[in-house]
Amino acid sequence: LAMGANSSRSTLDEALSPENAAPTGGDPRAARLYKWVSAQKDWAPAAASVVAEIYDQNEDSAGSSPEYYLEIDSSISILIGDETRMSFVPRKRRATFVAEGIWALSFNTSDGFERFKSQYEDALWANVNGMAATAENREAAVASYGAFAGFMGGYDDEGVEWEVDEPNGPAPGEGEDEEGEIRDTRAGGRSGTTPSQLQMGAMNNSYLLREGTMDVYRNAEGGVEDMQISVDIKDGAGAFITPKKSMMMRGEADLMLLSPEESRRTQMYQMDVEAGKVISTWAFQQEGVDVSISDIHADSKDAQLDAGHSTFLGLDARRIARFDTRVKEGLVQDLTSPTALKWDNGHNYSKGYKFKCMATTGDGDIVVGSEDGKVSCYTGHVLRQAKTTFPSLGNPITHIDVTFDGKWILATCDDYLLILSTTCRNKKEELSTGFKTQMASQIAAPRMLRLLPSDSLLAGSAPLQKARFSWITEQGKQERWIVATCGKYSVLWNFRRVKSATAPGTGNRTFNEYHMVPKQENVVESAFVHDRFLSRNLDDQLVVATESGDVYSTAGA
Repeated sequence: LAMGANSSRSTLDEALSPENAAPTGGDPRAARLYKWVSAQKDWAPAAASVVAEIYDQNEDSAGSSPEYYLEIDSSISILIGDETRMSFVPRKRRATFVAEGIWALSFNTSDGFERFKSQYEDALWANVNGMAATAENREAAVASYGAFAGFMGGYDDEGVEWEVDEPNGPAPGEGEDEEGEIRDTRAGGRSGTTPSQLQMGAMNNSYLLREGTMDVYRNAEGGVEDMQISVDIKDGAGAFITPKKSMMMRGEADLMLLSPEESRRTQMYQMDVEAGKVISTWAFQQEGVDVSISDIHADSKDAQLDAGHSTFLGLDARRIARFDTRVKEGLVQDLTSPTALKWDNGHNYSKGYKFKCMATTGDGDIVVGSEDGKVSCYTGHVLRQAKTTFPSLGNPITHIDVTFDGKWILATCDDYLLILSTTCRNKKEELSTGFKTQMASQIAAPRMLRLLPSDSLLAGSAPLQKARFSWITEQGKQERWIVATCGKYSVLWNFRRVKSATAPGTGNRTFNEYHMVPKQENVVESAFVHDRFLSRNLDDQLVVATESGDVYSTAGA
């Protein structure tokens, strides 16, 4: 188990121990400098005491745009920019960055850390925007965003709502980086094609989907157990189906499957999990015309548990719709001829839309992530127009999730995760969410979850994928954890610590304290067990599937 990362902790944390504190009367800006040694996967001391200087190379050139550099001793001189990948850990008074290698500054005092952090952020803003980071310039730069000025400018407007589970945040010590005993048990696995998806169930079983087959696991306390059953997935003509997206319905008796194959993009396959075979082939249609669908999702967080629920959501690049699996009385379904799904409601959007992924809340509100980086919130059955749309920060959204109560959105980008708060007040000054109320100027600035550069390197610079909250299906309970995959790692963030540490007034917009759980091969998917299968005193229990098809029950972050 690593904590941003395990191998980086011992050396850097030693520098922050009381016996190594800065001597009285020393320069408050002083810091210790460390360099990441890839061969040893550890930090090595580079200088016992340095002062990080930030200066504008064009300060004396009239009419020239700012060009700020970071200079440390004689070792480092680099133009400040996004490629520097500066990461701050306020609680540790630590800054990690890239400059022909990976470096870390461990500051002796909080004042020195805060001063450097402020100067660096101003310098970065100046280099990106081509002007000094004065209050006037900042205001002018974001004015064009109107109501989204705070969101794009990285600050919270006065009065934004921010909900934390407990008034004072997590209990003392919770989520700290002390070593915990990691419980990692291989639940099963067998040779075969590379898995495409781990479909977790909240009732009896969960499923590992592969090309043409499905491995069955029984849900158990703290994880899953291998039932030693593999089922072929074939259509009515006996041809194998490659499932890429799946969804459980009707009390988890049925598994709905989508295939990325071009010839199957307008069809969905219904598998009876008890019988272990496809029993229906469905056609996505609007007014009798076949339409393509690239993603399917349950109507709400708990819809898959309802045996009588018949509708679900479908998404394509410019289409969002709700379909109904009920058929006309007396209609006999033929496996070799798809049955048309009823188009319940939906909307086809213009060419400017690039929908990619979606998720639903406990009461059926919908959040959609786009390739252009926008995140849109829809109210229940109103699919024609989003109630609130968060602007793009420039990176595609590859996966999205939302809490049961709809107050928090988690969007996955390759290099970071976005945390978006939807809490706001309606016209009656009552608490609401961006799914029910247009947020406008009430939108809080986005928070980011990032890996430290050393940990990104440790993970082979792999992208973050499929981030999700811990899994609950009941009102009144709170999601406690976030997990994402990254190369050979599952990365866990304590969500309560994220909310507390980045709340308005803290000055923090990026959070990079986390646990990394390694595997010997790439992780295909990491998913939380449903809260009914959690062991006592453990709420971070995962099921992890690797590219070879091995499945693990993991907990203990």
